[in-house]
Amino acid sequence: MRMTIGRLTGRVDEVMVETRRLEAATKDEMQALLGYLLTTADLYKRDFARAKLNADDALARIQERVRSDEGKQTLAEVEQVKHAFDEIGNAILERQTFTREETIQIAGEQMRMPRQELVRVVEELITFEGKLVQQGRADAHGLAARTRVWTLLSTAAAVLLGAGIALYLTRRSSDRCGRWRPRPGG
Repeated sequence: MRMTIGRLTGRVDEVMVETRRLEAATKDEMQALLGYLLTTADLYKRDFARAKLNADDALARIQERVRSDEGKQTLAEVEQVKHAFDEIGNAILERQTFTREETIQIAGEQMRMPRQELVRVVEELITFEGKLVQQGRADAHGLAARTRVWTLLSTAAAVLLGAGIALYLTRRSSDRCGRWRPRPGG
């Protein structure tokens, strides 16, 4: 089954929306983890679980829509980094207390690097899917231009063929009736 440009664009737009949702959900996860680090309140555990569920749902919807090999490779990298980020989050949530130094180290280094890596690979996925849309639109514009040229050529050929047939019929009619001569007075 051939993929029309409109369907490709729609699918890619859906991937981009879900990728933005994934990015927002991971930001929510990060904020919940930071809140837990600072307060160890159970409220942040629930916020983390909700954000993680939203991120996992967005990731599942992206998996349904990405079909190209390059997109699947980027998606696999997103899943890998997301898994590493979630493991760090789960390890943080298992602890009950943190020293000030541990909080600074975890918030400053351990969480920031996986989060930055996740944002980077998510942005790669968005960029790649955007390139697909641009390529699809360029292909559509090229096809439309070729179609206009062929339409113009076929119209010109039809006009010429019609003029040729009209000329042939006029001559044939003139030959049957003798040489055509204009009537006097009109």
